[in-house]
Amino acid sequence: MSPLPPTRPADDSKRAAFLDELLRDGNASLAALRARLTRGTL
Repeated sequence: MSPLPPTRPADDSKRAAFLDELLRDGNASLAALRARLTRGTL
């Protein structure tokens, strides 16, 4: 099994977008998609 590639930390605006979406729907996968982040980054 190969190691996972390194991820870059999300910037503050993307983190805020993720949290807003998460509060709205309560679905982490959907919030990550809408904030244009991968769940691995989070």
